[in-house]
Amino acid sequence: MKAGAGFVTACAILVASPASAQPQTGSRIDPNPGAVGAIDSTDEASTRRVMNIFGRCVAARRGRLAQEALALPLGGPAQLRAVDRAISNQDSCLGFGDRELRFNSLLLIGALAEYFVTERLPARDLQALAGLTDAQQDEMGLAPRTIHEDVATCVVRREPASAMAIIRSQPASDGEGAAIRRLLPQFGPCLPAGESVALNASTIRVFAAAGLYRLLSAGTRQGS
Repeated sequence: MKAGAGFVTACAILVASPASAQPQTGSRIDPNPGAVGAIDSTDEASTRRVMNIFGRCVAARRGRLAQEALALPLGGPAQLRAVDRAISNQDSCLGFGDRELRFNSLLLIGALAEYFVTERLPARDLQALAGLTDAQQDEMGLAPRTIHEDVATCVVRREPASAMAIIRSQPASDGEGAAIRRLLPQFGPCLPAGESVALNASTIRVFAAAGLYRLLSAGTRQGS
């Protein structure tokens, strides 16, 4: 396993425009599909779900910018700047009314990756990922550029089904928790000696999403 630069974390603040059109009273048609709904900022589970919905919404509406961000080294400063470009002027994804959203940009990167893996990339045999070696991954042009990129692809190769189960579950759900418990033991063997990463439910979900996206999107390009 190769060492590299650590995560650069950043927080962003998004404020929905008060001029956003309100849905017509009595209408049963969602005028802003995919956008954030109710927000309970005092509840961690609700906050995580809001971050996920917002990121997926941005990916759906700004696919090219989102993919450009995902192509950059995981968690590096260039990627965080690209994420800022992707979310600029996307207050429509916050839904209606005056609201402010604070989040770690890293979580948004994971949500962008989740959208493409679950909604855009063709279905593939996940077990094919389990057979990949470090050398084969490098031959695919996927040599890790940061330690976190290295760990993300490593844990996905060791337990691809659990990684997919994580990102197909709702954040903070029982299903997510069960899948995380299956994936968690794979992090130790994937860490280079003397290195460490901060792990919690949110960051494990980012690792799963980013690792799946990097491996599956590369396989799609090579097979096209």
